[in-house]
Amino acid sequence: MCLRVRAKDGVAARAILCVHPVDLVVTDLKMPRLDGLSLMEWARENCVGMAWIILSGVDDFDSALRAIQLGAFNYLPKPVQTTQLQVAVRNALLHSHLSKEKHRLHTQLEKTNLRLRQRVDQLEKLCGMLEEQSETIHEELCRAEMIQRALLPNDPVGLPGFSVNAVFRPGYHVGGDLYDVVPLDDRYSVIYVADAAGHGVSAAMLSVLFKQRLRMNDNQSRPGRPANVLAAVNRKLLEDVTSPGLFLTAAYCLLDTHTREITIASAGHPPLLLARAEGATEHISRTGPALGLFADSAFEEVTLQLQKDDRLLLYTDGVLDGSSVSSLTPEHLEETVPHADTSGHEILRRSLEYALASRPDTEHDDITLLLLQ
Repeated sequence: MCLRVRAKDGVAARAILCVHPVDLVVTDLKMPRLDGLSLMEWARENCVGMAWIILSGVDDFDSALRAIQLGAFNYLPKPVQTTQLQVAVRNALLHSHLSKEKHRLHTQLEKTNLRLRQRVDQLEKLCGMLEEQSETIHEELCRAEMIQRALLPNDPVGLPGFSVNAVFRPGYHVGGDLYDVVPLDDRYSVIYVADAAGHGVSAAMLSVLFKQRLRMNDNQSRPGRPANVLAAVNRKLLEDVTSPGLFLTAAYCLLDTHTREITIASAGHPPLLLARAEGATEHISRTGPALGLFADSAFEEVTLQLQKDDRLLLYTDGVLDGSSVSSLTPEHLEETVPHADTSGHEILRRSLEYALASRPDTEHDDITLLLLQ
């Protein structure tokens, strides 16, 4: 819709411009009370955003030139033909529309750029915070790894008539693997390997809690039966840990160094592997569920008589490959122990290399191996 408003002189035109938004002004340079040039100069300071077409006689050429310098879109000498004026008005309105659209887009672009710069600044600050937090977490994990390693024996203790070798390879800074060899008296010793589900701090804390709650002697200070020890620590873990999805597997062995008899209870743990000196190989499977799942869990026991040069291997599921098939099969254990004089250290070195080679590059679980001979 186009609304046309006439003004009888410059003062009247100025009053209209103060009240109504105007797209185009067609004015003569010579007007009573306020000429066209003065009107343009006033509008330049007080009422911007409109197009101007100047009408002038030949003798007003210098004034018309000044009007063009002030931003007039077109100059038409008088007398003006109707067609010429219509074309000039159409072009001026189109130019005004394009100028306003350009200004709108430019303003919108500036606002968008400002928002983007603000967003980039926010993201940079957030990245900086995340980097700082990552460094802090990395440092805390390194400290946690040192604490966790302090819970592991530096070297498995010597047992009369037996040799013990162990290797621990963490997947991350901290993990859920734990093992120990603990002499209870001059006759009995405990050997265990445990593995908390998952990775990271939660798994490490669960394994620490297991170690704290583990009671190896009964109420009469005698060595506890493995089944009873696992049942008791299972109840303690369920009392202390209420979060779902946290559980732990363990193989717990009570060794009589006088008789060479070993009693084993396994809470959801991978099978222990026994290589007899004469060449036979046996699996000792789990005798109960993992710890931290059921309050009424019960565990059975397996008692074995060890002979000279028999070897018992305990390990965590970090040695399993991606197909969930044990990398350390009985056949592989037999291959790893080709001669009775092969050292326990060499056996574990070969077993670790085999386990690492058989698992995917994306697998980062802990690996623990413990060999009793």
